[in-house]
Amino acid sequence: MADRGNVKVVCRVRPQNQIEVRNGGRECVNIPTDTEIEVVEDGAYNFTFDRVFGPSSTQLECFEYVAKPVVGDIMEGYNATIFAYGQTSSGKTHTMEGPSITDKEQRGIIPRTVCELFEGVSNADSSIEFTVKVSYVEIYMERIRDLLDQFHTKTNLSVREDPRQGIYVSGVTEEYTTCEEELLQVMSNGAKNRATAATGMNEGSSRSHSVFMVTVTQRHLETGSTKTGKLFLVDLAGSEMVRKTHASGQQLEEAKTINKSLSALGLVINALTDEKAQHVPYRDSKLTRVLQDSLGGNSKTVLVINTSPSSYNASETLSTCRFGSRAKSITNKPKINEERSVEELSALLQKAENAIDMQQSYILALEGQLRSATGQGGPVAVGGDDGMHNEILALQSKVASLTAELAEEREESTRREREVKNLTAMMVDKEQLLTQAGELMTEAERHCEVHREKVEELEGEKSKLMDEMLEVKEELRQVTFPATREPPPHTHEFAPVPSRQAPVLLSETCERNPSSRARSCGCMLRSSSRTTSGFTRTSMRATKWAHRAPARPR
Repeated sequence: MADRGNVKVVCRVRPQNQIEVRNGGRECVNIPTDTEIEVVEDGAYNFTFDRVFGPSSTQLECFEYVAKPVVGDIMEGYNATIFAYGQTSSGKTHTMEGPSITDKEQRGIIPRTVCELFEGVSNADSSIEFTVKVSYVEIYMERIRDLLDQFHTKTNLSVREDPRQGIYVSGVTEEYTTCEEELLQVMSNGAKNRATAATGMNEGSSRSHSVFMVTVTQRHLETGSTKTGKLFLVDLAGSEMVRKTHASGQQLEEAKTINKSLSALGLVINALTDEKAQHVPYRDSKLTRVLQDSLGGNSKTVLVINTSPSSYNASETLSTCRFGSRAKSITNKPKINEERSVEELSALLQKAENAIDMQQSYILALEGQLRSATGQGGPVAVGGDDGMHNEILALQSKVASLTAELAEEREESTRREREVKNLTAMMVDKEQLLTQAGELMTEAERHCEVHREKVEELEGEKSKLMDEMLEVKEELRQVTFPATREPPPHTHEFAPVPSRQAPVLLSETCERNPSSRARSCGCMLRSSSRTTSGFTRTSMRATKWAHRAPARPR
C-alpha cells in the first residue's frame, strides 16, 4: 500500500480485443502476484505497483480498492484525485465510467464513487450539514469547455489559483445536487456533449480529457466549523500512433494535441521525481495546470494505468508501465481543508494556555529538584555517584524537552490568537456590512412606500380627468349633434380656395349678397393646417350636412 503522501498507482490489464487478434497479437503480459506485472518485449521487464488487476477483474473489485478509501478521505476534508492513463482503446473510459452509468454491474468508478459519497452523507452525524456541487469540463484542443453549459458559450475557460481555493476553473458551471440520481443525471447530460470519434483502434475514442469535479462542503451546526473536500475524477484521452489509428484531417490534429498534452504530463512527472529539477512545467498544458494540486500538491492521488496484454501493443504497454512507475515516486502534501469557528479557536487557545501553565509549573519543580541534587545549583561532579549523575542528566534532558515544547505551545498559542483576532475583525466587518445593508433596505422600503402613495394619487387624478373628459365629450356630442335636428335653412356650395387654405362654404344667399355672408346665415370657416389641397375630413362632413335654402312663400 502506498504511503499517505505518495501517489498510489494501480495497473489494470484488459482482455485482448478483436483488432489485436486479427493482427496476430499474442499475450505478452504476465501477472505473477497482485502487485507485480511482467511485460515481454525483446526481453522481460518487471514492474511493481500498489495493485495489479488482471483481465478477469470486475468493476466492483477495482472500485473497492481504488475509490472507496478516497471517499473516506473526502469526508474527512481532504482533496483527492483519481485519473486513468493509457493508450487509446486500453479501457480507460470503461474503468472510469463503464458501458453504462445505470448498469449496477458494469458501471465504473465515477458512478460507484457518487453512490458511496451520498451513502456517507446519509450516515454522517445529524449535526453536520452537507452541500454537494458538481462541475464537468473537457480539455479539447487545449481549450477548456464547459460540458454543463446549456448555451455552449463557455468554450475557452481559464485556470486560476487562489490561496484558499487552490487551483480552480474560473467561470465553470456548478450544479448543486441532493441525491445520487440528480448527480448521475448531471453527469449523463455532460457526457452527451463530450467529443468522441471512431478511429482504427476504437469505435468511440475520446478526443478530449474529461474532468468531473465534485465538491463536498460540510458545516458543523454546533461549532460552526467547516470542511471542504474536492474530488477530481479524470478520464484522459489515450495516446495514439497514427499508423495504427489511421487518423486524418481533424482527427489527426486532435491526436497531435492529445499526444502533446500527455507529453507535458510526462515532463511534469519527471520534474517532480527528479531531485535536481528546479522548475516544474505545470503551465505548459491546460491538463497539467488543472492537475497541479493532484501532482505534488494538496491532494491524495490515485493513478490507474490501463494496458493491453497483446504483443500488438507491447511497446505502448511498456511505455505506460514506465509512466506509472515514475508517477509512483511523486510525493504529495495533502492536508485537511478546515476552517474553525471563533469559538473553537478560543477553546483551543485556552487549552494551550492551560497546558503552558502546567508545563511551567512542572519545569519549576524539576529545576528545584535539580538544584537540590547538585548542591544549590553547583556543578555536577563527574566522578560522583553514577545513579545520581544519570538521574540529573535525565532531568536536564526532560527540562530541555519541556522547554522546547513550551516554546512550540507558545508559538501555536500566538498563531491561534492571531487567527481569533482576524476572525473577530472579519466578523465585526460583516456585522457592519449587515447593518449598512439593513439601513439601505429600510431606506429603499421607505422610498417604495412614498412612490406607491404618489402612484395611487396620480391614479386617482387620472381617473378624475378621465371622467371629466368623458363628460366634456358627451356635452360636445350633444352640442354638435342634437337629438332633434331641423333641416338647415341654406344650401352651401364649396368655393375654390387658394393653396394652403381650407375651403370655404358659401350659401346661395351669401353669393347673392357677399357683404352679408357671415351675418345672414352664419356660415363657418373650416380649415386644416396640414392640408395643402383638396378638402379635409371636416369639410367633407360639412358637405354631407349642407344647409338647404328655405322654400319660397306661396
